[in-house]
Amino acid sequence: MTASRSRAHALTRFLHWTMAAAVLGLLAAVYAKGLFPKGTPLRAGLQSVHVQLGLVVGLLILPRLLSRLALPLPPIEPKPSAAVAGLSHLTHMLLYLGMLSLPVLGVLILQYNGKPVDLVGLSLPTLVGEDKGFAKVLKEIHETVGVAVMWLVGLHIAAALWHHLVVRDNTLLRMR
Repeated sequence: MTASRSRAHALTRFLHWTMAAAVLGLLAAVYAKGLFPKGTPLRAGLQSVHVQLGLVVGLLILPRLLSRLALPLPPIEPKPSAAVAGLSHLTHMLLYLGMLSLPVLGVLILQYNGKPVDLVGLSLPTLVGEDKGFAKVLKEIHETVGVAVMWLVGLHIAAALWHHLVVRDNTLLRMR
């Protein structure tokens, strides 16, 4: 393998690690929020961090998907079995689906609750009218998908470490 093909493209790596930091940050914020009573400024601040980082993920997912298509990753060496490659592909597709759907659901929840959605002070256009009942349904879906994505993130991290420490292939090194 040549040095130029041993790592993913710089844009791919940047988007991967930026989104990883955003996802871990928004998960930490939403779980930390639960430690504080409703109506407290700290709880509201943590919810705001969760929303802002979720919007960042929502904005970056399309460039991430496009970079994945346009800039193929270097091959894993040694080549994994078809089953491992298939599970990896499925996990990545589910992660991408989650990173696409969760920000959309989050925006809709806020808007159906009659709340504005701002990204660092810039207001997003209102797409729907107020419907608090439907907002509750979407919130349940958002939370369920969010927990599934959290488990997928854990699986992704564990698999990367397994590849690096046990299999000793170049999977993790491609994203350094």
